[in-house]
Amino acid sequence: MLELSRICKDGILLDKREKNIAGFAFYSLRLGLHAYFSTYKAMKYSLSVFMNDEDNEKKDFNTHFEYFEYAAETILHLHHFTELIIKDILRTVHPLLADTASTQTIVLKKLLTGEQLRPEEESGIRSIEFSESLKRLADLIKNEEIENHLSYQFIIDKKNMLEKLNTLRNRIWHRGSFILRYDSLDKFICKYFLPFLRKVIALDRYRGRNILWKYKPLNINFDPLDFLYNEKNDYDVGKFAYAKALGRAAYENPITDEKMHGKFLNNEIIKQSEAAAQAQKNHFEQIDKCPVCGVTALVVYDNIEVEGETPDGRYERAYKYSWQIKCMCCTFEVTYDLKNANDYGIPIKDYWKYEIL
Repeated sequence: MLELSRICKDGILLDKREKNIAGFAFYSLRLGLHAYFSTYKAMKYSLSVFMNDEDNEKKDFNTHFEYFEYAAETILHLHHFTELIIKDILRTVHPLLADTASTQTIVLKKLLTGEQLRPEEESGIRSIEFSESLKRLADLIKNEEIENHLSYQFIIDKKNMLEKLNTLRNRIWHRGSFILRYDSLDKFICKYFLPFLRKVIALDRYRGRNILWKYKPLNINFDPLDFLYNEKNDYDVGKFAYAKALGRAAYENPITDEKMHGKFLNNEIIKQSEAAAQAQKNHFEQIDKCPVCGVTALVVYDNIEVEGETPDGRYERAYKYSWQIKCMCCTFEVTYDLKNANDYGIPIKDYWKYEIL
């Protein structure tokens, strides 16, 4: 029992690390956005049922278990991010606003006077629920009882969305019984959550922390999150899917910009990725530079179909078309169920081609 207790105390206090604010919040944001971008990967071969707006029964039948995993992670991690941010803001007023008042006299006294708690004292503090923390912060903002209250007005404006996020989280966490459908998750995240997120990261307290949560810049001049935010009122399943595919690959891009060993590691990764692309020679028309990682490892896969076989073994018609592109480095991947990127306003060359042989 003593060993178990020692093990569970042997950890890192994230909010005590230099330049780390709001504990795990931005790591949860990173996990949530990565999971959201990955929902296209889970549905890339079944997306047509949503693009064609089939009935819900057909949509549900064609929704894969992998999508349930990514959708749940999206809601759980973005909820966690939001909860930690709200409580962090409350603690800027006073630590007790984010916690249940301790029944231990010494701990309560230290909280009231701003003294440092010992690890064993800190472990006994219980944080308040999401809904209560949101209510407390909203009350402070409305009554102008928090410094720079106008900069937090967006939290009141987005209060209904935040309550819905909490409900979605609870239906996953406590009951495990409900997941938003693919297109509804798109709309909830892009139209409702992203405007809230942009306001949060623009706050002075959280500005300049992109390295904790954001993906690496793409090789092309394109930012998936900015694109999804700007297009939030013009929803198109394919358009949003293409942006998500780029965002997921940006998170998984192994090319690093670190100064010391980065160049050597990058060279090895590039060499292996380009060799993997060359190994696909029987299946592709071309290898191109990837729009995400910039490595020449983007394989364009072709397929040949024939019609009307003649008695002498020939065919009346034969045609070749490209049906998938995939990077052997960063794993960027889309299929021809989507349009060419330029049709969505994304600056990538056309890859879907059709040729009669």
